[in-house]
Formats: sequence, C-alpha cells, structure tokens
Amino acid sequence: MLLSDFTCEWCLKYHSILENVTASAGQDVRILVLPIARSPQAGDIQRTLLTVFHAAPEAWHRLAALISSGQITATPDAVGRAALSLIGSDKFAAAAQLHADKIQEQLQLAADVLAGSRGRVETAVLPQLFSGSRVLTGAESDPAKVVAFLRDNSAPDPRPAPHPVLAMLTESVDLDALLPGKPRDFRVKLQNRGDAVLNIGWLALDEGCEVTSMPDKKVHPGEVAVIGLRLKPRAEGGNFTRRLQIHSDAPGGPSPINLHCRCAPSVAAASAP
Repeated sequence: MLLSDFTCEWCLKYHSILENVTASAGQDVRILVLPIARSPQAGDIQRTLLTVFHAAPEAWHRLAALISSGQITATPDAVGRAALSLIGSDKFAAAAQLHADKIQEQLQLAADVLAGSRGRVETAVLPQLFSGSRVLTGAESDPAKVVAFLRDNSAPDPRPAPHPVLAMLTESVDLDALLPGKPRDFRVKLQNRGDAVLNIGWLALDEGCEVTSMPDKKVHPGEVAVIGLRLKPRAEGGNFTRRLQIHSDAPGGPSPINLHCRCAPSVAAASAP
C-alpha cells in the first residue's frame, strides 16, 4: 500500500520503481495506491485520477505512468487534458457525477491513514510504503532497498493488524399496526467490536425508507451507534418486507437489516341506521 501525492517528487519516483518491481516480480505483487492531497492543486489532480480510475482502471495506470515519467506535468490542467483524451469527456463527466461521494471517501481515508502514521514515524512524511503493519518512509528511491523491503515483509505479520468489527445489535425490525401511507420512525443500533475505528460508509435503502439521523461516521472500538430511520408504508396497505444494508470499512461486506412490516387492517366505515 503506497501513500502518494502526484505533486511530490519522491512519490513520482516511487511510482516508477514500483511499476518495475511489480512487472519483474517472481510472485504476484499488488500495490494499492492511497491518494494523498496535501494542497488544493494536489486535490484536483487526485480527483481527476480517481475519476479516471472509476471509469476505466486501465486508463488510470496509463495516466499515472504519464505523470510519473514526466511526459505530462503534475498540474490540474495538464492532468485534466490527458484524462479527457484517454476516456473522453462524456465518460469522464458520468464517472465524476456517479462516484463523487466514493472519491471523497477515498481521499479522506488516505488522509486518515497519513494522520495515523504520526504514531509510527517521527513525522507524516511522503511517500510511505506499507506492508502489513510495517512501513518504509521518506525519500528512499533505491530500487534494491524497496525490493528488499517487500521481500522481507512478504511473510505474514506475526502481529495481526487492528481492524474494526461491525456487529448489528438490531438485525431485524418488526413494525406492526402500520397505517397505510403514514410514516413510522424507528432506530437500529450497531457496535464496533473490533480494535480499530469503524468508518460507516453509506446505507442502501429499499423503497419507502429514508434516514432521519446518522451518528458520527467514526465509531470507536466498543462504542454503540444509533441510526434513525423512517418507513412510509404503501398506500394500499398489506404486509411487506424491506431490506437495509449498512456499508462500512469492516471486513465481510455490508451488514443487512430486515424489516417485517404489517399494516393494520382497514376498517370500513359503518353507515348510520
């Protein structure tokens, strides 16, 4: 995992080194790039690159290689023109709109990792190459040292890396005596039972459901978070089910919640004698 800023000279050298390492490695080596933006200009560049990545991952590699090799300068205008030439303006605009929230989450995740690195190294310097819980930091551009670092750390880390665990305290909800078309508020609870901060991403909601309140997106180990929701039953009434999914950075994918909904029977108005 590489923390990298395309406006950082040493980060660009790392990109070139790692491209060569992964191409010539005798085993499967994959490098995950976390997009750091230490300035507004760097932020614009990272958003352009992430938009290209979500539109066409192979084009991201080509664009990153153009920047790291110096064929295009690391400025928002130059990177933007190159991005449009690679995937076209229509595809770029569609990806920018569709993945705007995800791109912001990726930038925030990288910033959080860099901030957390201050507990492992003297300063939050760039670039940083992680392997398990170990990190190679600073302007080290010797390919042999990078290869040695990856080789030495290819064995499993004896100390398991901390990670969040999302536990649903509310796995299902029964809503009885619903009135057709009249909203009903309810709450669901979750807990972080891991040993790292849990970042709540987004909720996937079925038809008729909406969020009324969200906790802080960061749930610390042991903390319980409450999410407020609202269900609007169908006007025609009847019994039905709904499904919610909470996305987070906890391993194992989204956590589902099943809603079992039962509407009160309609009572015909009695005619006066």
